Amino acid sequence: MLCLGVALTGAVAHAACSYPRAPQDLPDGNTATTEQMLTAQNAVKEYVAAIEQYLDCLDAEVAALGDAASEERILMRDKRHNAAIDAMDKTASEFNQAVRQYKARDN
Repeated sequence: MLCLGVALTGAVAHAACSYPRAPQDLPDGNTATTEQMLTAQNAVKEYVAAIEQYLDCLDAEVAALGDAASEERILMRDKRHNAAIDAMDKTASEFNQAVRQYKARDN
């Protein structure tokens, strides 16, 4: 019965790990309004939080397998983890560039 519970937990954890979609069309800091920048800031914050939940889910997925987690499964989790971090960093960098451009303008 315990094995079935672990197997079901692993299946649920795997199904629950939905890769978050990055905010689309971040504003151009050279032309964006304050409202557009604030909206984008909120979208980026929500995206970062969603990525953090995704990473936690990936960890839980492997943890649920315990000693049964294969090296291949762990490596796949690591690749998914690293890709999510790279995507989050890219989005944050793009938004931070827009913020610098926005702040450099005469508002």
